[in-house]
Amino acid sequence: MRVLKLGQSLVSNTKIASGFDNKFSLTYDGVDDYLSLGDDVPPLTPFAIEGSEGWSFSIWLKTGTSKKIFSKNIGGAAEYDFVVRFNGNPKLILYDENNGGNISYNMNTSIADGNWHHIVFTWNGETEAGIVSYFDGGVKSGTDGASGLFESVIQTPAEFRMAYGGGSYSAIIQDEFSVFNKVLTSTEVSTLYNSGVPTDVTEVSGCQGWWRNGDPSGRSAFPTISDASDNSNDGTMTNMSDDDIITDVP
Repeated sequence: MRVLKLGQSLVSNTKIASGFDNKFSLTYDGVDDYLSLGDDVPPLTPFAIEGSEGWSFSIWLKTGTSKKIFSKNIGGAAEYDFVVRFNGNPKLILYDENNGGNISYNMNTSIADGNWHHIVFTWNGETEAGIVSYFDGGVKSGTDGASGLFESVIQTPAEFRMAYGGGSYSAIIQDEFSVFNKVLTSTEVSTLYNSGVPTDVTEVSGCQGWWRNGDPSGRSAFPTISDASDNSNDGTMTNMSDDDIITDVP
């Protein structure tokens, strides 16, 4: 297996701050709104982790239709897409830019019901069989797939955009997005799920990025969405206003 590198500034034992209140989320208009995390955010580019430590992301979503949730796939430079498909099922796609192949995992559960849901995907850094999905705190079955030759996710200059994918923008509400430099355990996923309420999540180590979408600074933070991890990889609200920081939360 090819070694996947995450970036030079990782701190492997970073923990999420404890005792937080969840007061704000972000709403996107589906026209041109997106949250940018740039093209070289350490947790996301080059996307995966050295060896078999793996990678995970956690996100809260509220959508009523199929949507592109986030993407690092712009101008022919592709690393990954996370979408909610036409049937409402979340799907993660990982690309090997060098070899032209991809692997994917399609969760067998619809989330397009207009309610808040917590989604977690983990990947062990190897093949499509290494992808696992969680829905509202529990493991959820799905269908894996592959196309062409896939060896690894390669770093590209593509910008990370939330509420964007495949050349289109999405009308969604999104909150508490975090990335980890390991495969989360089911116990850790349960802790993250409970954090939407919220509760203390300091037991979850390996956090490399945590974008809280207005918390704790509120609308006064516009247009910056601070990274609450130790890595300070702040995001920028693009084509948005401070009114897009709203109080509809999990």
